[in-house]
Amino acid sequence: MTARQRKTLDRLIDRFLAEKRKSDGGYAPVTEQDWSQLNEIIDTLVMLKWSPDPDGDWPIDWKLIDRTQYEPMHYHPVPYDHKTVAKLERLSTVAMNATIATDELNTSIRLLQLDLLKPTDAGIGRVEHERKR
Repeated sequence: MTARQRKTLDRLIDRFLAEKRKSDGGYAPVTEQDWSQLNEIIDTLVMLKWSPDPDGDWPIDWKLIDRTQYEPMHYHPVPYDHKTVAKLERLSTVAMNATIATDELNTSIRLLQLDLLKPTDAGIGRVEHERKR
């Protein structure tokens, strides 16, 4: 890493850390600017450490989750078929991801059903209220 690259990285980190975010009992707020700056720092680190392959793909694929907006990531990386000795490891990971996705889908359906059955001002569930119209 050159001195100029290090200075750029230091500047990005200093800018990102310039303002502290504090929790008010829940998660500390994450602004669009925070999100953008953090992504820029990670992109810069990856580009300074590794070079892309001939197709322009980087050897590190990363994804951050803003927990103030989204649930944690419910996915496990699947090993390449040609890079794993145990084929069962790949199949097992794919099956686990399918199970996690199915569980999340079922949870979303149950929450929607509960929401639709909540009492309305008319004293009956929203679904029953819509049917009586």
